[in-house]
Amino acid sequence: MKSYIKPTYVLAFILTIFVGVFVRSLMSPAQYKIYPETNDKKPELSSPFSDSSGDEFVVAVTKDEEYAIIPVTLSNDRDVCKQLIVDEQDFP
Repeated sequence: MKSYIKPTYVLAFILTIFVGVFVRSLMSPAQYKIYPETNDKKPELSSPFSDSSGDEFVVAVTKDEEYAIIPVTLSNDRDVCKQLIVDEQDFP
C-alpha cells in the first residue's frame, strides 16, 4: 500500500501558513505612532498583540480620546526594574 500525502492537504497547509504570516504582518505597529506619541484614529490592531519580532503591545485610549500603542513586553533590559527576576525583595 502506497503512503502519500494528498495535494489538497499540502495546499491547505501552505495556505494556512501564508494566511497566518499575512495576518501577522498586518498587525504591525510600524504604521502607527508608539507611546508616548498618540494616534487620532483607532488603530486596526487587536489588543493585546505581538509583532513579528515578538514584542507585545496593547492599544489604549487616553483621556483626550486619542489612541496609544503601548509596548508591554517584560524584560530585564529596561532601566525601570528587573521584571523577570523574583527574589526576596518581592516577598519579604
